[in-house]
Amino acid sequence: MIQSSLVDERVRDRTLSAEVRLRDLFAALIGNSAIDARFVDASRHAVVGVAGLPFAAPVVGRLLRDPSSLPA
Repeated sequence: MIQSSLVDERVRDRTLSAEVRLRDLFAALIGNSAIDARFVDASRHAVVGVAGLPFAAPVVGRLLRDPSSLPA
C-alpha cells in the first residue's frame, strides 16, 4: 500500500486561504491593504503574495505564469 503525506482537501472544505496565511505571517507589514497570494507547495505552508494593492487583483497568478514580467 502506498502512503501519501498529502491531505485530501476539497475547495469547499478549505480552512485556510493563501491570503489568510500571508496576513498571519506579515500582519505588521500588510495592515488592511488588499493582497493577492497563492500557495506554492502541496503542504500549503509556502506562500507568495503581493500586498499594498489599491484593490484586489490577480497579480500573483500573472507573475507565476510569466516570470519575465518580474523586475530584474
